[in-house]
Amino acid sequence: MASTTDPAITSHAVEVESQPLRRPQSVASRGGSDEWDFDTLDEFKSVSKRAVRRIPGAAQRYVWNLFPILSWLPHYVPAWAPSDVLAGFTIGMVVVPQSLAYAKVAQLPPEYGLYSSFIGVIIYSFFATSKDMTIGPTAVMALTVGQVINRVNSDQSLSNVVVATAFSLLGGILMLAIGLFRLGFIVDFIPLSVISGFTTGGAITVIIGQIPALFGITGVDTRQDDWRVIRDIFGALSRIQWRDTLVGLISAFTLYVHLLPSLLAKRYGTRHRGWWYLGVSRNALVAVLATLISFLINRASPKSPQFAILKDVPSGFSYIKVPDLSVIPKVSDGLPVIVLLALLEHIAIAKSFGRINGYKINPSQEVVAIGVTNIAASFFGAFPSTGSFSRTAIKSQSGVKTPLAGLVTAAVVILAIFVLAPTFYYIPNAALAAIIMHGVAELFSPPSHFIRLFHMNKLDFVTSAVTIVLTVVLTVEIGIEVGCAIAVVFLLWRLAKPKYQILAKAAGSQRYYVPLRDPHHHDTAIPPPPGVLIFRPDESLTYPNASFFRDHIFDVIVSTTRKASDDGNRYEQNWSDIAVRDRAQVRSVPRLNTIVLDFSAVNHIDATGVQMVLDLKLDAARWVSNT
Repeated sequence: MASTTDPAITSHAVEVESQPLRRPQSVASRGGSDEWDFDTLDEFKSVSKRAVRRIPGAAQRYVWNLFPILSWLPHYVPAWAPSDVLAGFTIGMVVVPQSLAYAKVAQLPPEYGLYSSFIGVIIYSFFATSKDMTIGPTAVMALTVGQVINRVNSDQSLSNVVVATAFSLLGGILMLAIGLFRLGFIVDFIPLSVISGFTTGGAITVIIGQIPALFGITGVDTRQDDWRVIRDIFGALSRIQWRDTLVGLISAFTLYVHLLPSLLAKRYGTRHRGWWYLGVSRNALVAVLATLISFLINRASPKSPQFAILKDVPSGFSYIKVPDLSVIPKVSDGLPVIVLLALLEHIAIAKSFGRINGYKINPSQEVVAIGVTNIAASFFGAFPSTGSFSRTAIKSQSGVKTPLAGLVTAAVVILAIFVLAPTFYYIPNAALAAIIMHGVAELFSPPSHFIRLFHMNKLDFVTSAVTIVLTVVLTVEIGIEVGCAIAVVFLLWRLAKPKYQILAKAAGSQRYYVPLRDPHHHDTAIPPPPGVLIFRPDESLTYPNASFFRDHIFDVIVSTTRKASDDGNRYEQNWSDIAVRDRAQVRSVPRLNTIVLDFSAVNHIDATGVQMVLDLKLDAARWVSNT
């Protein structure tokens, strides 16, 4: 034991001594390479020359890695083709009705949803590191684009199409820059609580916005805040159209009935693949059946239909031009949320299906892929697009083998643009509303998720709840921004107020690792010898929490030990003393002898943390010496 007048502070991980700083050992002396360690100018020149000689090879590898297709396409097995064709065709059948519907959510003509679909799946095939991912319009992205367009173009001084394509171009450039600099890891800083919050809130907002179309209610401005939309819907209940309502409810019912075949196939195995295909094609089947019925009813008077229909959808590409760059000052403040949303949706989905199917994606390369995709798509009138969870799930279940399936999907979409566009005239708006509402239902996080979140971490639950409320009451943009801000505040709070343990010895063991105050080990914990305190921080020691550790450890020292001058007969209370004890208490309190810092859970300590250990040693010495 150390002297009572000079308490020892020891550590399992670091040993702090009052010695002058010395030059670190060379890398070679630590068992590693000394390639980057140099002491003379000649060594520096030698290392610099070697680095310069490596630049061409590194640049070549960098460019090669930007095109993953160059690595796997030469090894393509012809036996994969049937699976890729089936998966691509299936996604094409799904994406066509969804694209038409999501374009309306984005406040754009329906054909622009198709424009946003075909180019993405083509470009992505060349840059993809995920075989399952499908890029295109999504419900939450369409909702966000629509809300941002309403904000930045509230005076309608610009065409919504011009604003949307500018978002696609500028957002694509920003995403491409993030990917090229290999900064895709930044999305890891967005917690699951925020993601589940804004997707659930976005799904609620989308559904509320589709209620008027589902029931044929006119005169409701769905671009308002959700509470205003709900208010206007209740005020317009007398204007419900029974024909639109009938079409919408039958379409919704059919969509959910069509879930049964795919569920049966999933339950009873792949031998029922035909049932599964019938289930995943439900969007296309409902759109076809609703359009056929609408055509039979309205063909006699297409200009005055019995219920609201989509009407003219031009064939071919009505928009092929360079996006208008003059709108950049007006749309720039809406870019951050669109880029953040695109990155979150895409990388989260890509990682999820990579884990499911046993391969690893490159997040930065995926960011490059969606960046190039959005840049190229902006020249065809596309609004920002990202990865779609529903279509990616269907593509994965279809047995896709490579990203070439996207070329088949593109062929289906191009066929719809050039050949099937006239048939879209008769698609009922109520049927599209049902397709949208059915599609976003999968974005809801189940109640069990929030219950589990509440029990695991109440701060995460609060973050998710606030994100949902703000997304629904205000906008997706505000919900994401505030949710991320709250998550950062809570993260800093955890860093600044970490947990620590006061250790004791477990019965029958010689190691001190049982928390002394843990109720589960209260009966078996053996305290260390009198005057010995063992602390184990549960976090790294860095500048945000160093002061917290020092203050709390010293509080324990003061409250559990006594000064050397406190002999039990005399106790002088100074203004700086923290613990107040009477003479009777002092007699039973041991003097401070040793402080042990168990750094087994500390994986990083910075200069402030080291200084904290030195200051703590000085504080303990002053406490013992009564100075």
